[in-house]
Amino acid sequence: MDLPQSRTLGEIQKTRVFLVGDTFRTIADALALLDSVPNGLKATRFFGNKKCAWFPKIAVEKDGALVPPTDDINWRNTLSSDCTELLQRWTASGSPPDDDDRFCDMSVVRAVFVKLTVKQEYTFLGIFKKLRETDLYGADVFRRIAYDLSIDEWIEAKSNA
Repeated sequence: MDLPQSRTLGEIQKTRVFLVGDTFRTIADALALLDSVPNGLKATRFFGNKKCAWFPKIAVEKDGALVPPTDDINWRNTLSSDCTELLQRWTASGSPPDDDDRFCDMSVVRAVFVKLTVKQEYTFLGIFKKLRETDLYGADVFRRIAYDLSIDEWIEAKSNA
């Protein structure tokens, strides 16, 4: 999976745009540029009703099997090899928690940040949108629809909510 080289925080602040491949040491670093603060330990932060920043934990392949992060065994999130699709599957018994209707809204776009490297920085993968509720295997399917994020546009969405 080849992504563009990350820019410095100063370069991102100067252009006021996130580009695919930009990395952030922490969730708080990424959200600070969006004029937001972390929402406890939640992996999703909404900006109005139709935009959210999402920091899903990604399952990794080990010895031919997908292994979810040890601290999140109920969700199995996987990326396509070209990082343009993300599948989200609930693997626990029963229904997943449904604490916010916006999670199910097909019109919500998600700025996706994931840990892809040994350094465990969060990499911006782009703006994703849910394609359909589930695939043949019961996973929600998200596809990248944009390679950049206008910081000012997202801050405005938050303030207009």
